[in-house]
Amino acid sequence: MKFYYGLEKKKFDENWEMIRKEYQDAGMDEESIEKMYEYDWDAFKRERVWCKHNQYLDGKYIDIDDKLQESSQDFNPLYRYVVKQLSYECSENDFKGEDAWIETLENKKLYDAILALNSEQRHILKLRVIDELTMRQIADLYGIAIGSLEDRINVIFKKIKKFMN
Repeated sequence: MKFYYGLEKKKFDENWEMIRKEYQDAGMDEESIEKMYEYDWDAFKRERVWCKHNQYLDGKYIDIDDKLQESSQDFNPLYRYVVKQLSYECSENDFKGEDAWIETLENKKLYDAILALNSEQRHILKLRVIDELTMRQIADLYGIAIGSLEDRINVIFKKIKKFMN
């Protein structure tokens, strides 16, 4: 997002002239009004700096409460690029057997780390990452509480992280 300082400052000041008039009509003293103006201007500049250094990602494929949320038709190009780089197209033929998906991993350390997990941990990982089941679905499948499943997943990722380092 580009920021045109002159235009944005002009719009800000025009808006603040209306606000200033309202405060004067309400009987506020000039010193208080000026302090409020300075505070609002500082907040505006902070927001502009934040916007300049951050890029909003479209929430189209962000998982919130286990539901895909669509926020807009336009799709952020950076997000599209990242998804493309991290995506892998595969067919059913690639997955013969419960742990065949592991063979598709190209990172040797990750491959070894996942093989070091026990079969239940690999199965939970597959359900969450490959089959894209929600936490609720996996917990129901195993007949456990979501909190217990979260604990198990944390253990899985700790083991993988430990193995990767």
